[in-house]
Amino acid sequence: MEEILLKLQNSVDFFHDLSLKEIENLVRSVPKKILKKNEFLFKEGSVGNEMYLILSGEVRLYSATYRDEVDLVLDYGQYFGELGLLTRKPRTFSAISNQDNTTLLILNEHQLTKNFALAYRFFKQIVKELSSRTRALNIKYLEKKKMTDRLRAENTKKNKQIYTDQVPIKDVSLEETNFTNLDFLNSNFQNSNLSHCLFKGVQFQQINFHDADFSLTKNQDVQIMQSNLKEMDAQSAHFKKVTFENCRFQDVDFSKVDFEKTKIRKE
Repeated sequence: MEEILLKLQNSVDFFHDLSLKEIENLVRSVPKKILKKNEFLFKEGSVGNEMYLILSGEVRLYSATYRDEVDLVLDYGQYFGELGLLTRKPRTFSAISNQDNTTLLILNEHQLTKNFALAYRFFKQIVKELSSRTRALNIKYLEKKKMTDRLRAENTKKNKQIYTDQVPIKDVSLEETNFTNLDFLNSNFQNSNLSHCLFKGVQFQQINFHDADFSLTKNQDVQIMQSNLKEMDAQSAHFKKVTFENCRFQDVDFSKVDFEKTKIRKE
């Protein structure tokens, strides 16, 4: 037992400031939950007032609403759900077990109110973690903005080709941007927001549009070649003189699309 407690103390941030006796009392007193593989712990939108610490296995957190920000896998020693404990507001993501026998330690308001020393350490760790996450999100936002600004600046140069195989376009928003006489080659637009964009005289070659938002776009004299359009949302888009050549279509939403002189070619 002592070996397990030492491992928790040394490898789990939440337990760093606790004595072995405090860790033992906590592990023995709080409830635990064991999940099967693909079993949901909770779903996005549900209300909860508990946080969870992973003692074994893996848990995937993902969101249909905030899909660009939330899709990750947590494992031993990591915790989640702390905002539900603090605010009792609906969950902003779903949690599902990635492995059989995933074991979770459950911490709720009751444990905190009866143990003020634990409550102090809890809030100290939460503030530290939230500060770290905020910094990471700020860095991610600045990186995306820098890349978006670069693409928009390139677009002002007529007849300029963009070779974007090394530019990270994935997960970015280029909404309401106009692109004229540009070539995108070997680019990854996965999960990107291209809604309301204008593409004129543009060539896409070997592009990954997986799960991209292409809705309400206007496309004229555009070539899309050897590209992956899996689960792309193209609702209410307008395609005029557009050619799809050797593209992969799977679960693409073309509802209310206006096709004018558009061709689909396959070898």
